[in-house]
Amino acid sequence: MSSFRPIRLLAVALVAGLSFTAVAVTPSVASASTPPGSYVLSAKAAAKLGFPVVEAPPRPNANTGEAHCSTSVQALYVSTSHQVGLASETLLCSTVAAATTVFNQTKKQITTDPSLPVPKALGSSAIATAADAPQYSVLWRHGNKLGVTAIDTDVPASASGEETSTPPVPPTAAQARQLDAAALAQNALLSK
Repeated sequence: MSSFRPIRLLAVALVAGLSFTAVAVTPSVASASTPPGSYVLSAKAAAKLGFPVVEAPPRPNANTGEAHCSTSVQALYVSTSHQVGLASETLLCSTVAAATTVFNQTKKQITTDPSLPVPKALGSSAIATAADAPQYSVLWRHGNKLGVTAIDTDVPASASGEETSTPPVPPTAAQARQLDAAALAQNALLSK
């Protein structure tokens, strides 16, 4: 495995780190008919986007640090070369108001990047950021859920965690299209 690190945007803004150890799910947020893992990209969907290797399958995490957003779900995938990674995360909140509050707080704590286009279908409040480059992310709210899709253009450098003087690798046009396609595919899942 390549040790691709999880999405850090919501983690930084909300709980200063995600773990995959907790699996408790609040019934008001997710039910047996809609398991939390169904709100993130599946291995099949990620493979269609060019990320066939499952780094971490979808797993719920009940340690969000948000009283009204009790479950986070994240899945991590990498390319066959283990050089580029894709992360899909959803934060499940009990109400639209709670999701809106968390989303607005998150937006205040990160730097948006207007050079990264955001698919219009994600809504006018959706944002993109390179704040954690070489991880480039799109964030949006869909009802009572927050979606985050990220592409990591340099998995080995990200996995090492070491600071480097080398500038981050920006996404290629093809990778930007993969990020957009992944965000749109995840957004469709948030309608459940």
